[in-house]
Formats: sequence, structure tokens, C-alpha cells
Amino acid sequence: MKILAVDDDPTILDMLRDSLTKPLGFDLICAETAEDALNLLKDDENSFECFLLDIILPGVDGIELCSVIRGLQSYKSTPIIMITGSQKHDLMENAFRAGATDFIFKPLNGVELAARINTAGMLNASMRREREAYHSLAELTELMKIRRDESFDLNVIGVDDLHGFENRLLRLPEGCYAMNLFAVKLPQIRNIFGAVTAQEFCTQMVCVAEATVDALAQDRFFVGHAGSGMLVGVVMGR
Repeated sequence: MKILAVDDDPTILDMLRDSLTKPLGFDLICAETAEDALNLLKDDENSFECFLLDIILPGVDGIELCSVIRGLQSYKSTPIIMITGSQKHDLMENAFRAGATDFIFKPLNGVELAARINTAGMLNASMRREREAYHSLAELTELMKIRRDESFDLNVIGVDDLHGFENRLLRLPEGCYAMNLFAVKLPQIRNIFGAVTAQEFCTQMVCVAEATVDALAQDRFFVGHAGSGMLVGVVMGR
């Protein structure tokens, strides 16, 4: 896994190298500023699979950098783990809104960091496989306002977009969980999407999402809209 770490503290960067490169075999590239990181992203030879961003950086801070990275088509769903010494709730909220996947707090623990990276990577790979499986359904016209494979917010209580769903799972307290994974998918999604307006398609997805939430009302669950007419979810064991 190729990782870009951005931190202006050389001690932190040395610790990351010691924890992630030799023992685990990660390919770690380091930058000390957001500007340096963005220059690395412009290099076509660099294709990163995970980002580690310190929140406090000189000039452009880590949250703003996170937002810029998330706006790049190649990194729409790549794990972005924020590094911080603060546990302020509003700081974390701002980072999540910018597209952060997870947090890890200073002082860094190499074992915990590696586990977070692996977890985020596996979740991202799973979601990517789902999207690729339905990639052939992604034909669009200029008149359509939404993509049928897009994970947009349905504005249904209990249903997140894909990033929100990932964040909820990654922020679960440490422990052993019994989980049931499921997916709900509209059949013949290509035909449906081609026959209705964007608004009608959204309305259909909202109805499916509301019915799914109602069916799970007695359980503890997380549901996310994955795009391509699909909802993915987790029901926590009792």
C-alpha cells in the first residue's frame, strides 16, 4: 500500500517510517506541508492508497488539504486518516465534513495506526469492488442531474451516504462484534434510471431506504447509500 503522510514534525514522520515501512512493508511518502503534498499529487507516477494528515500544518491546514484531496476524482473514496493531539468535537466534525475517514490521536501508537490503515483499506476495497461490479450501469446523459452510481444523501433518517456509513463503522469502539451484513438493490436499475427523471429516481430510492429503515426499527443498524440503486448495511448482533 502506498501512503502519503503529511506532518510538519520530523519526529512524527520518523516514527511513521519506523512503524509502517520496514515492519509492514508499506510504501510511505512524506511531506511537511500541504503545498508539498499537492505537488506530489500532481505527479502522475504517484497513486496513493491512503493518506495520513496532521490537522495542524503551516499554511494550508490538514482539514483544508483533506477537502482538496477528496475533491480529486482519483481520491473520492481513498482512506484519509487525520492525525491530531486534540479531541475537540467540533474539530473532528469539521474534518469529517471535509471527507476524513478516521482519526488517530497523538502520541501515535504504531500498532493501532497500522490496524486503522488496514481496516480503512479493506473497507475501501470492498466498496470499490461493489462499485466496479456495477460500473457498466454508469452511462449518463447531459440532461441528467445525478449519476445512478453516485452515493448521494437521500435525506432519510438512519441512512448515510457512503462516507458517512464508512465513518460510523470505523468509529465503533474497540471490541468484538457480531454483525450481519446485507445489501438491498433495485433490480433492472439501468432500465429504471433511463425511464424516469432524476427526481423520480431519487424518490424511488428514498422509498426503498425508508422501507429498509422501518424493517430494521427493532435492531441496532447502520445503512448507507452506495449508489447504483443499492443500499448496504450492517445489523449489530445482540
